[in-house]
Amino acid sequence: MEKMMIYPYSRAYEPYVRNKGILGEYTISALVSPRGWGYEGNIVADGQGEEYMVSADFSEQLDACTSVWFVEDGRLKMPQGLLREKLLKAVDQGKKILYTRYDDENYEEMKKLIPTELYIEEKMELQTILNLLPDRTYDIDTPIVVVAGTGQDTDKLAIQLILKQKFQEKGYATTVISSRRDGDWDGVYSMPSFVFDCSVGETEKIIKLNHYVKQIESKDRPDLFIVGVPGAILPFDGIDHNEFGILAYEMSFAVPCDVAVLCMTYSSQFKGDYGKLAKDMENRFGFNIAGIHVAAMVPDPQDFYEERKMIYVSIDQKVVEKKVSEINEDTVWNILNPQGAERAVLRLIDILSK
Repeated sequence: MEKMMIYPYSRAYEPYVRNKGILGEYTISALVSPRGWGYEGNIVADGQGEEYMVSADFSEQLDACTSVWFVEDGRLKMPQGLLREKLLKAVDQGKKILYTRYDDENYEEMKKLIPTELYIEEKMELQTILNLLPDRTYDIDTPIVVVAGTGQDTDKLAIQLILKQKFQEKGYATTVISSRRDGDWDGVYSMPSFVFDCSVGETEKIIKLNHYVKQIESKDRPDLFIVGVPGAILPFDGIDHNEFGILAYEMSFAVPCDVAVLCMTYSSQFKGDYGKLAKDMENRFGFNIAGIHVAAMVPDPQDFYEERKMIYVSIDQKVVEKKVSEINEDTVWNILNPQGAERAVLRLIDILSK
């Protein structure tokens, strides 16, 4: 097994720790975050009895691993000079490198620093099985569960991976089309880069995404697809607009939804009634909302006033558990909780079986 360090670790990569079984031949050996990011000393549990303490000592943890996954930044940004220093140090020690920092302006330049023999190919080559016409879409015959979020930081990736595991435990072969670009793993395909490319027109994007999923359907022959929608599907206001949910709208034509899970941040005002929101989602995107996952995140008003962009901060999971328990509805869950995940999956199966 390859021992892999994740760097620079942030909360965005906790889902991979909780669901590390999808990493195949790679086992997580260390989580390393730069000093000052606020993660050093934090304990991250994998949900299977093992815990990791986040370190800030890159050099020490580098000695104990065989590979390094250089991931996207969290809320704070990694200085490019420091990143280059860490990358070259890993290369000098002969560590294998998975590099998925796609948003960096110097992404291609940094990739060139990695020798071919150390570079881990982050995208699986998807074999062309079907000869699909380039000017039309095709029906996806496999049922599709969509996971979308009303805002950023609503646990979407974690929910996709947890649902995959739960469905597979019940005997359903499940393939995930992730809401993120950072790597293809066991039964998980990343969202293709063209989806985020502004130079690709709407029609071309819809057709290409439809063909991407159709080819995967032909290759994997799953019982079920779980498809994550990148970003947020609702604008907060005219400034922090989350691109007005346009990507979700385009995806609704490429991979029509059979049933959806909507992830939202915690609100003390939420009483479990989301009927109006569900109707809006159905009218806009064709989403049949099966239920709501409540994430342990709340908006930080100070950051919003200063930056005019909604930033979220985490709260104790016990607060969410208390809220979900008080609402006591079969359609409101904390899917990070095993009991909540079980309730969600049973409801999804019930809807898909009808």
